[in-house]
Amino acid sequence: MSMWIPPRDAVAVVLPILSAMDMVGIRVWRGKADRGDLRHLIPAALLGIGAGTLLCGVLSDRMVKLVLGLIVLAFVADRLLRRRTAVAATGEGPRVLPFARSCGAKLLWDGLGG
Repeated sequence: MSMWIPPRDAVAVVLPILSAMDMVGIRVWRGKADRGDLRHLIPAALLGIGAGTLLCGVLSDRMVKLVLGLIVLAFVADRLLRRRTAVAATGEGPRVLPFARSCGAKLLWDGLGG
């Protein structure tokens, strides 16, 4: 979304949706949370919210896009490294049906093409 509108406007559109999703998730998982996970999750979330707030107020729109792009690349690299580690441990790759692979490619190119 931030490719077509300024990143701050994209955040203004997406943030209420994400907040609503979080509220539903909290309601569904009420009383079932693992305290060990929360000990890692809450400080990291607060750090990310604080850093995002500070950076969004200081950086230009172009720099916000760059930071978002770097975050996306970090997530992709993490995902690829975890997949490679899982494949090395189990000896199996992900099981994807041939038609599912082509559907994913179609959705990708349709989304990129508009």
